[in-house]
Amino acid sequence: MVRPKSIQRFDIFYLAALALGLVNTALSWNATMATLQAEAATAAIATPVMLGSLVIGFGISLLLWFFTSRRRSTIAKWILVVFFVLGVLSLLFTLMNGQFPGGIAGVLSIVATVLQAAAIFMLFQPDAVAWFKGVSTAPAETPFE
Repeated sequence: MVRPKSIQRFDIFYLAALALGLVNTALSWNATMATLQAEAATAAIATPVMLGSLVIGFGISLLLWFFTSRRRSTIAKWILVVFFVLGVLSLLFTLMNGQFPGGIAGVLSIVATVLQAAAIFMLFQPDAVAWFKGVSTAPAETPFE
């Protein structure tokens, strides 16, 4: 079955948000490591913990994308929705506490959140809803074409 346009757009928005997240992590790596290594309790394990968190988080994100986009899993779709809502709540909490990063890190974070919102929105378009239900979204062919 052909994947509908909304699911194809979901792929673009979601994977672009993931890529921006990786870029943002790379750009803020030194500052994050300096913060973690400043505390004696976390200095020795800062690098392995950061690398492990990055690999596990990115792996989970890719698995959720795969099961949503390629396997039509409604469970994965709803897990993505829950993660998105939690991320937005976390973003709002960070903004309210005045701890939102400035500069390029802040801009990339906002852009990634907007891309995630667009990706989630695509999952609830009529063609995507039908596709998740297993209903064909391809246009019917007429014998005279």
